[in-house]
Amino acid sequence: MAMNQQGRAAEPGTPVDERAAAASAAHLFRALGDPGRIAILRHLQLGEHRVVELTAHLGLAQSTVSTHLTWLRECGLVEVQPVGRSSVYRLSHPELLECLFADADQLLEATGHDDPDHHDKPQPPKRSRTRTTSRAPRRGTAHASNTTRPSRHTTPTDSTTTDTNHRSS
Repeated sequence: MAMNQQGRAAEPGTPVDERAAAASAAHLFRALGDPGRIAILRHLQLGEHRVVELTAHLGLAQSTVSTHLTWLRECGLVEVQPVGRSSVYRLSHPELLECLFADADQLLEATGHDDPDHHDKPQPPKRSRTRTTSRAPRRGTAHASNTTRPSRHTTPTDSTTTDTNHRSS
């Protein structure tokens, strides 16, 4: 299915910038890729909340909640309304987000990833980025074995010593 720049299904025969549509979708999925942001969205499904309330309910730091809300606002998932000295946050499209979560739950179940402990299961090993062969050092470079450092345990020189060549009369 072809998508337009807003990430929505394009009408048949309409030119589509696939790269821009993919970038928009990736930004949205990146915003949904953090468990803290998902928790905020799910909590906002209950109704409007201020940052201080989200912080108390979710047990997250105020700066973390604010950062997550910025992400969610940039994606158009959350709206903000100033009220006095604070701001109230709510879902922009609660009905669509409800559908998204329902579909995500179905997809997780269908793929066998609905197990809450799934993230603790062993993952395939990551490829090592270390070199398997050693290179000779470049000329003119200092090596730890060639350099000398002052000892950390040196004592300072005594500045109260007297000059033996100078006599006071």
